Amino acid sequence: ARGHALSRDATGCARALDAAREQAAVPEDQGEEDRILTGYCTPAFIEMEAADCAMLLDQPDQAVVTFQHGLAILPGQYQRDRAVNLARLAVAYAASQEPELACAIAQEAATITHSTWSARAVASETLKSSILRSTVMQ
Repeated sequence: ARGHALSRDATGCARALDAAREQAAVPEDQGEEDRILTGYCTPAFIEMEAADCAMLLDQPDQAVVTFQHGLAILPGQYQRDRAVNLARLAVAYAASQEPELACAIAQEAATITHSTWSARAVASETLKSSILRSTVMQ
């Protein structure tokens, strides 16, 4: 899906996301090896990827809705993923001309990042902060 989004192919991206959603929704357990390799591909993960694709396709309003849905279904134990995707949601809000919401969500992401101390979340937050600053300052 991401490859389609990067090449600006919205139809191919949607098809790939639909297929991923179908596969993520299948409760069938294929064994320990599959859990190790693909256990992270939950419906929430697919929604976050779909939201990222919407941003790549210059659809920030759609990204906001999709991030919100993905975050709503993300299990509570995934706090680092929550922080990363809240930071991405903040950028989507900024791109949707909602600077107040962008700042509030970015603060929420920062709070989680500092309590979990994830290198991935810190790197994502740093990048998103610079994007937010440039967007909100315009």
